[in-house]
Amino acid sequence: MESNFSAKGGILGNSLKNQNLAVPQLTFPITYAGASDVGLIREQNEDVWGALPEKGLFLLADGMGGQAAGEIAAKMAVDTLQELVEEWTPPADITEEGFCSFFTVSIQHTNRLIYQAAEKEVSWRGMGTTLTLLYLYQDRALIAHVGDSRVYLLRSGELRSLTKDHSLLSELFSLGVIENEEAKGFPYKHILTKALGTSETIDPTLSTLRLESGDLFLLCSDGLTNMLSDHESEDLLRKNRPLNTRAQDLVDLANVKGGIDNTTVILVQVDHDLPR
Repeated sequence: MESNFSAKGGILGNSLKNQNLAVPQLTFPITYAGASDVGLIREQNEDVWGALPEKGLFLLADGMGGQAAGEIAAKMAVDTLQELVEEWTPPADITEEGFCSFFTVSIQHTNRLIYQAAEKEVSWRGMGTTLTLLYLYQDRALIAHVGDSRVYLLRSGELRSLTKDHSLLSELFSLGVIENEEAKGFPYKHILTKALGTSETIDPTLSTLRLESGDLFLLCSDGLTNMLSDHESEDLLRKNRPLNTRAQDLVDLANVKGGIDNTTVILVQVDHDLPR
């Protein structure tokens, strides 16, 4: 496992960068689309999303904090991680553990940058952001997240969540303290147990899975999941419509149902058979 990283100017140096052998760019076709809306209640959109499709990278961050600090934290998260991936050249013999190591350290580095920025600027104190990250490579997907923004997978017509919220509600539900019927009315459902930038250290959750042709990934902020049930999202995603139309349909329906928060979605589809 290669984890020889150093921070310099917001970019992680990598001892592998100058090696001749490297993992090629994404070698199978994908289609992606994103949509974001401020909603019907909020005055500003603190969701930020980004994509490096040629690298197989997709990111979504939902910021929090007063005086637009949430948007600053979210933008820092997306911009920093995109820069890190752009500067990184994985070696040809990198393992799954190597990929996980790189993204764990990169997210931890990004967390420190946000935390340090908030320490220096009084008006940014307490700012933070969620993060969901999807990275496609070879025939696999790597998913990383912090907070309550989510990643879903639609496969064979069925939608399932690939992430578990880092929230008080999720923890109480796992412990059996709260039942399904009580979750909707839980008054502290938005309290996060993890977010980038709110503490000096962070432990992101990572997972990987093998891709299949036709896989459709959904990355979304809680503006979607607080308004739509998983069943409603599944129904929209299963429709035979262009990807950008389905992305906008999800955001529009969240607004129809109340639009109490910013809503952002990214859809990423594996279009053809994968190389083995």
